[in-house]
Amino acid sequence: MLDCGIDVASDQQPYPFLEAPEFKIDELDAIIITHSHLDHSGLLPYLFKFGYKGPVYCTAPTRDVMSLLQLDMIKIMINEGKEPLFSQDDVKEMVRLSGESIG
Repeated sequence: MLDCGIDVASDQQPYPFLEAPEFKIDELDAIIITHSHLDHSGLLPYLFKFGYKGPVYCTAPTRDVMSLLQLDMIKIMINEGKEPLFSQDDVKEMVRLSGESIG
C-alpha cells in the first residue's frame, strides 16, 4: 500500500473506502509512506488499531513528523467535540512497529 491518508479539508468523505471487498488488512505486505502530511499518513494509526502488524517504510524524519501531526489531529478533533478515529496509544503502536526506514 502506498500512503494511507485522510482529506482533512472534507467533511463529506475525509477517509478512504476501506470497506471495499478487495481490501483485506491481513493481506497487506507493507505500507510505504512518501511523506508526513496527513493526506498521506493520517489514517495509518487506524490500520494499526485494527490489527495491521506489518512494516511501514519511510524515512526517520517522516515517521517523527507524521506521528506529531497525528497526535495533533487527535487533540484538534477532541477540542472540536469530535470522536477521534484512533487514540494516542494507536499512534505509539504505529511508531513502535514502524522501525523500517528508507533514506
